[in-house]
Amino acid sequence: MAFWSDAGLEPKRKHKFLMFVGDLPAILVKSTNKPNMEITVGEHKFLGNSYKFPGGVKWNDVTVTFVDTENDQIVQKIMQFMNDAGNQSPVRKGAALQGGSAGATPLTLIDKSGAVSSLSGGVIFQQIDEMGLVVEQWQLWNAWISKVDMGDVSYDNDNQLSEYKLTIVYDWAELQQQEAGRTITGKEDRQISSDADIASIGAPRRTR
Repeated sequence: MAFWSDAGLEPKRKHKFLMFVGDLPAILVKSTNKPNMEITVGEHKFLGNSYKFPGGVKWNDVTVTFVDTENDQIVQKIMQFMNDAGNQSPVRKGAALQGGSAGATPLTLIDKSGAVSSLSGGVIFQQIDEMGLVVEQWQLWNAWISKVDMGDVSYDNDNQLSEYKLTIVYDWAELQQQEAGRTITGKEDRQISSDADIASIGAPRRTR
């Protein structure tokens, strides 16, 4: 039956979603792309013809755009993610290599284990319906931040909000199926539940 003749059939809406990245507030997410996969192609050429063969599965990066706020803890959390992944300033590396003083931070280098564990809350995408129930959920496995874009500012943009973007890589994404009449478990406790959640974020920053 066509959807226009069935009042009970509701299409999914692009603006009804939640994106959880570590412990960053989901309410600050402006946009994100959903997980995308592709099958790599091997090609063999013989006498002027090309023959293609399926290779391995590749999951493409996800870019999440956040609205920045006057609450500096948001930026600090992003930098803490990078530090937990093993990022260390040259000054700290130099002090660690020279022995430093007692109790000095030891030398650290970025590795996959640290990068993945830095997002302790994981990365989960949820698409919801008009009742706030989850109708589609993706979990990104072994996800970590590969790029941080703090955005830009301009005196010409006095009506725009300051934004930042995180590029997230992952090994694979899993579509977690929903039981009939029930939401998918996992992130319901982190959804925005009251005006107090919004008030605690702080005022958004302007680009001007």
